[in-house]
Amino acid sequence: MAAVAGAASTEDALPIFTGVRIHSDGDRLRVLATDRYRLSVGHVPWEPATPEASIDVLAPAGMLVDAARRLASTDEASVHADGDRIALRWGGTSVSTVLLAGQYPDQQLAKLLDTKVECTIQAETDELAAAVRRATLYSGASGSVTLTTRDSGVTVTGHDPLAGESEETIKAEVTGNHLTTSFRARYLTDALRAFTGAPVLVRLQSGMAATAITAPPADDARMELIHLVKPMLPPAH
Repeated sequence: MAAVAGAASTEDALPIFTGVRIHSDGDRLRVLATDRYRLSVGHVPWEPATPEASIDVLAPAGMLVDAARRLASTDEASVHADGDRIALRWGGTSVSTVLLAGQYPDQQLAKLLDTKVECTIQAETDELAAAVRRATLYSGASGSVTLTTRDSGVTVTGHDPLAGESEETIKAEVTGNHLTTSFRARYLTDALRAFTGAPVLVRLQSGMAATAITAPPADDARMELIHLVKPMLPPAH
C-alpha cells in the first residue's frame, strides 16, 4: 500500500489528490493514487466480512503510508470504513482517520490505464535502478534522465550542460519499436523501488503517453502493482 500511496500529491490546494482511492472489487481491494504526473494502482486480496460488504473511500495518503510501514511484518490486517472514517487493525494495533471528501476522477484515470504499448523492456530492477541513479547525477536543472531502447538492451542517459553527460547501457530484453523517452528522475526511481530484487517490465508508449511499470506476470503474486509515469520533453543538448 505504501508503494501506491507514495504517488499521492502533497499539495493541499488539490485535496482529493492527497488521498488514496480504495474500493472493493470482488475478492480484491483496488488502491489508487496520483499527483497528476504519475499514477499508482495496486490490487490486494480482500475477504469481506459478509458477502454484501464493500468499501468505497478516499483516505489520506499520509496515514496509509505510516500504517503500511508498521504493517511490513504483518501478513493480514482488517479494514473498517463508515461514512466519514477509515480504520486499519492488526494484532493489538489500530489506526484511524477522517476520510477525504470529493469526487475522484475514476473515468479519466481508467483511460490512462488503457495503454497502447509500442515497446517493452524487461530488465532486472536493481540494475536499471542503479543506472538511473548514476544518470541522475547528470540530470541537470530539468532533473530528467532518458531511456533509449536498443536490440541489446536499454541505454540510460543523463545530460547536464554544466557537468557533462552520463551514458550507460544495461542488458535487457527489448521487444517492439525502439523508442527514446525522458522522465523526471525522481519519479522513475520511486516507481522502480517497488520492484527491488526482482525483474521489472517497462512498457513504453509513443509520444507523451504515460509509461507503465509493473512486474512480469506470476501465478503466485498476491498483489498486482502498476505505476504510470508521465514522460518529459527530452533535455536540450
